Order: sequence, then structure tokens, then C-alpha cells
Amino acid sequence: MKNLFLVLLVSLFSLGGNAQDLIKDYAGLLLEIESNVSHKGFIKSWKKEKKAWESNCGSASTVKDVSKLTVEFISKVYETKMLKAMIVTTENLHDQCVALSNVHNILKDADLEKWGGSDAWKEKLDVLIKKAKKQEEQKAAKERALHIKSVMEGFEKTFKTILEDSKKGSFANIIEESKTVNHYGVKVFFKNGENQKIVVDSDNIYEFQVEFNTNNDPLLAGALQEKILQIISANLPEGFAKSIKYDKQYVKNEMYRFEFKAEKFVLTAKQPSVLIGAKKDGSSVVLKITEPVFKR
Repeated sequence: MKNLFLVLLVSLFSLGGNAQDLIKDYAGLLLEIESNVSHKGFIKSWKKEKKAWESNCGSASTVKDVSKLTVEFISKVYETKMLKAMIVTTENLHDQCVALSNVHNILKDADLEKWGGSDAWKEKLDVLIKKAKKQEEQKAAKERALHIKSVMEGFEKTFKTILEDSKKGSFANIIEESKTVNHYGVKVFFKNGENQKIVVDSDNIYEFQVEFNTNNDPLLAGALQEKILQIISANLPEGFAKSIKYDKQYVKNEMYRFEFKAEKFVLTAKQPSVLIGAKKDGSSVVLKITEPVFKR
């Protein structure tokens, strides 16, 4: 099984592609297509505004800059074509490159008909689209790796504390005295954890619950779950085994349960259990630590 967390770390340290170079490449392509549009295609005011626009293309340093310049350019061509292109400002270079490709498709038959370099220009844009997509993927991988690193700070220590306290009956050391409906607050927290609480079910069994936000990103959720699974496996006593619990809210309709395996149920019931799952929508990873069914 591919180690998603390791993949993210490799991406973090191999983040390539100079963003400024890609923005300059885009600005160059924008200048090139503008210079080849038939003059009759522009509204009259463009002649006065063109020099300032060209200068701004040369000094553009952000995706938002070139995005605004693209909108300005296309807005000076027939208004009906501008509306058809549906160009809006963006801060995503890949999306902006795709938008410029759409502009080219709209203009090429009528306003670029005399441009012999149209096909070569499109090939250069296609290369830039691939580079921009790769850069976005690498940026996302970097952000995922940093997010996981932040969540895992102090995670093992906190997990061991809560797991140990679960064996003492009703999480005696970490539970808050005040109760809200069917759950209690806690005194020990995972960093970056949300909705941290102890829930009491109808059988009076206490369970610590926490969610780790993963920004609606299934890849992040999967990688974070994998890292947490490693910590769980490394810190459970001998005799605990991992099994699968069906739940359609989670990836592959599965959560992972860790519990003590014994021939006699009474021995299993005297040990805590751990449950973890990554939500299908990528919203979070859920961790639950349940006290022994047979309390000591």
C-alpha cells in the first residue's frame, strides 16, 4: 500500500517550478495574442490604453495581475465575445491558462485568421497549462504535509494520556465535571482537534471523541488517517488487533477498529477500544477512544 504521507513529504521537498517564471510566460503569451488580433476587433479606446497595458504585462508579478490584464484585454474586443468567454479574475494560474485558451478559441476564426503562428502559440499555452497544473498539485501537497505536521505535534503524547485514562473508568482524570446533554468537556486536548468531548451512550459507556479538520480534501484526510494509524498501532499493548467496521459515511464505507483479541469476551470487554475513520467528503478524520465495557 502506497504511503500517502511519505508521498506528501516528497512533494514538499521537491516543490518545483518557479511561479514568477510561469507568470512571465503567461504574460508573454497574452502580449503575443493581443498583438495578432485584427485591429478592427478592438474598440477605439484601446489605442490609447494599449501602451500602459503592455507595460503592466511586463511588470506583472502575480496571477491576479495577469488575470486582470486578461480581462482588460478581452473587454476591449467585441463585447459579445467577452461575454461568451466568461472571463473572470482568478488567483489560480492553471484556471487562468484554461481561460486564455478559451479566449483563443473564440477569437481564432475571425480575429486571428491572418496569424500564422496561432497553432504554435496554442502549443506553448498547452505546455504552460501542464506546468501550472503540476505546480498547483505540488502546492497542494506542500499544504497537506504542513497541515499533517501541525496536527501531529504532541499527538502521540496526548493519545497515550487519553488511552491510559480510559482504563480507569469514565476517563476520571481528563473529564470535566459539568455535563451538556449527553456529553462532557475534557481537560486534555489534541492540537488542532475539534469537537473534543466525552460522550455517554445509553449503556453508560464513556467514549472520547475528536475530529481533525481536513478542508474537504480526501487526499489530506487519507494521508492524515494513515499517519494516525501508525501512532495508534505503535502505542497499543500486545494483543490488540485492527479490524474493519462498516460505516457508509467513511472512505470505502470503512472505519478501523482496534480492540483486544481474546477467546473469552470478558477479557476483550476489560480493555478499551479505538476507532478511526476518514470522512468520504474529505471534511475530517474522526478518532474515538472507548472505555472498557466492563469497568474496573
